[in-house]
Amino acid sequence: MRNIINKRTVIILVFMLFTILGALEMRSVWVTPWDLTSEEKIDQLIQDCLFNNINEILAEVRYRGDALYQPNRVNNRFTNNEERSYILEDSSFDPLLYLIQKAKAHSIKVQAWVTVFVITPNSPERLSFEHLYFKNRTWLTFSAEGERMTTTTLEGAYLDPYLPEVRDYLANVFADIAINYDIDGIHLDYIRYPNHRWGFHPASTDEYEKTRNEDYSVTWEAWKEKQVTETVRIISERVKSVKPYIEISAAVKPDPFSAAKYYGQNWADWLDKNYVDTVYLMAYQTKDASFNQLMQNIPQEHAKKIIVGLRAWSDTNSYPSYLLRNKTVSVIQGGYKGVSFFSYDGIKTQSYFSTIKPLIHLFKKYNPKQIETNYYNICGKIKGINGKPIAGAKVVHNNSHQVSYTDYDGVFTIYQIKENTDQIQVEYFNINTVFTAHLSKNEKLNYKNIFMIDVFPEESQSLHIKIMSDNKSIYLAWTSDDEQSFALYRKKIYSPNEIIDNDFQFIKLVNGTLKQSFNFADSTFVNSYNYSYIDDSAEPFAQYEYRLINNDLLVQAFARAELDFTLYPIEFSTQKTEDGYEITTLSEDTCLLNWSILDINETPLFYGISQTNSDKIKWNGKTAEDEKPTSNLFIFEYQVKPLGNENMFNKPDNKWYRKYFH
Repeated sequence: MRNIINKRTVIILVFMLFTILGALEMRSVWVTPWDLTSEEKIDQLIQDCLFNNINEILAEVRYRGDALYQPNRVNNRFTNNEERSYILEDSSFDPLLYLIQKAKAHSIKVQAWVTVFVITPNSPERLSFEHLYFKNRTWLTFSAEGERMTTTTLEGAYLDPYLPEVRDYLANVFADIAINYDIDGIHLDYIRYPNHRWGFHPASTDEYEKTRNEDYSVTWEAWKEKQVTETVRIISERVKSVKPYIEISAAVKPDPFSAAKYYGQNWADWLDKNYVDTVYLMAYQTKDASFNQLMQNIPQEHAKKIIVGLRAWSDTNSYPSYLLRNKTVSVIQGGYKGVSFFSYDGIKTQSYFSTIKPLIHLFKKYNPKQIETNYYNICGKIKGINGKPIAGAKVVHNNSHQVSYTDYDGVFTIYQIKENTDQIQVEYFNINTVFTAHLSKNEKLNYKNIFMIDVFPEESQSLHIKIMSDNKSIYLAWTSDDEQSFALYRKKIYSPNEIIDNDFQFIKLVNGTLKQSFNFADSTFVNSYNYSYIDDSAEPFAQYEYRLINNDLLVQAFARAELDFTLYPIEFSTQKTEDGYEITTLSEDTCLLNWSILDINETPLFYGISQTNSDKIKWNGKTAEDEKPTSNLFIFEYQVKPLGNENMFNKPDNKWYRKYFH
């Protein structure tokens, strides 16, 4: 359901935010190389930025170990022999120099956006034999199985962050750009490992083993994190030795925990140590709920050093503009340093500038005399029947049609409405309720505007259910400190045929399995009980709510889900055996698979690289440390690599798919 806000309401909304928060300092856009290949394209870029109040351009001038600029243009203090990018057709055109000249004339900042560790496209034939990939193959990272990374893996081949020669090389290249161009910053991208499956360069693993023998507390994840951080430090110090006041920024995975654990990208530590001045969160979630949940994990002490990067592209029109608007408003309200949009090409293709402009243009110029001041606000809260806040409820002001969505505290705000227009409508799945609200001049929560609707909130009461789905079943898993039985209830709240459940229906009594873990602090064993249930009777395209009822007949948890209808290139069957598990492909076409088995917390348990799908996958059901996993619900994650027939699957071959098994 699209929320429709007229232009006047949007302007008033942004003016309110402006007067409260002050100027949104940075309003950036990522620009890929294909929009920098001619003077005409750059002229259009500048005009679009001026018209839409974009005051910073992140220009990708190092795409894959190549140059959309002139290395050693004036000063050759730092060695930089990188090849001219194959993307440029004009052999004499310097995109970075021309962009800086045009942008500076209009006070638009320019950062040189450089990819760091990934150095090739997927097609190596586009590179000359003088390219870094061919000259220094020993610098490439390795997989856990000891295989050197190739150009067809993920985004391309990555350098290994551990190698001192890699760090020195990269620091020289970026310092050369800084010393030869009047840029405002160096913007580091792909400053991380490809994922947890990579980073096993023999030199790195050998050094890790030596370190581990001296200090047993050093984990592999901490070791990898240290290598990336050290690279950032060296780059930052060398660039700032040339220009002390230049900005060092980085595009990062948005969740700080997973960024550090799986990619070695501890960006919060970089900010604390002043290795980088700003980070740009790649918060590319499409749904408002997942975006808002992500933003809850962002450390607020770093807010003034964080620019939130939003998705601004659409695949087959699957990302409507109102979702981009909602997230932009959330960023403005969050008090961050700024907002950035990926990408300029995506904005043009989908005409998103018409959505972005009304939200940010007043942060440059505004005239308070044009704003009517005799208006009121509605600030309220939506709760469920158990008193818990409802997140993601849609609140519509009936008179102005202005829309707000409740945050994770259930709070919403309707801005600047006329007197005596106090009717609001709350929509939450099949619930649609009208309330009369109290108006006020301020934006503080009015406790007369706490409204209750007849649902349980999406948030768990005391137990956290992890809920997942593929195209076959819905999977629920949870943990309890106490051994008990839970009654599981299900309610169909939406169906394409409009046949729904009036109330929750009993499904099953679920018992847990005991898992003991040793507590080194007090030398005792800690008991926990793991529970899981597979709902294989879910109706396609229907939506369900689940409740857990404990022995005292109290609701302990609540969750909502529907089947995932991702188009899977290959289906699998899973069979429990005496020796563990056996996974078999159901496809007759021959292809290669990269795969891994993870537990429900996404901890890797077992791997396979470039395995023919005709081979059965056998797993003993244990972790790499030969221990029993903490749960009996697992994730099978796989990547398809066509063999012989490149058109076998009409999907990018670097996409990972997930199935679940018990």
